Amino acid sequence: MKTVFTAIVLSLFVGLSAHAQQMQGHQQHSSHQSVEKNGHREGKFPSKEELQSQKIAFFTQELELTPEEAQRFWPVYNAASKKTQAAKKQINICLKNLHNALKAETPASDAEIKNLMGSYFKACEEEIAIESKNFEEISKVLPVDKASKTFSLEERFRIMLIRHLRK
Repeated sequence: MKTVFTAIVLSLFVGLSAHAQQMQGHQQHSSHQSVEKNGHREGKFPSKEELQSQKIAFFTQELELTPEEAQRFWPVYNAASKKTQAAKKQINICLKNLHNALKAETPASDAEIKNLMGSYFKACEEEIAIESKNFEEISKVLPVDKASKTFSLEERFRIMLIRHLRK
């Protein structure tokens, strides 16, 4: 059963990759010039649904999830990811505020900069707390080794996407 499930997931992943390559090839043949929108070529970035499908296939394969594990894992993981994304967004807001304060025509005071740095550090601490809680939640539905592997897979998947988009 596990091999059948893995084969299906791999087929989905390969199919999406082939489809994406086919679409990219079609776009290149239909027009020799890149159509630019918001500084990006149209069709360069996969849709959110395609990315999600690729991520599911990647994680399922790398974690060697059984169908039962996958059924328990994905709802917990998706909820955890939303919390992590919100925390990362808050960190980016803090960094943007700091950048704006440092680049303003009227320089920010030392007290303002310290306050902004305090907000940044607090946001970073909150992200760490969320990641720790996420690990606890994922560990309830997966063995500890697989739960811990999800964190390195996040980075590997991100790097894989960056390399793909650079091509």
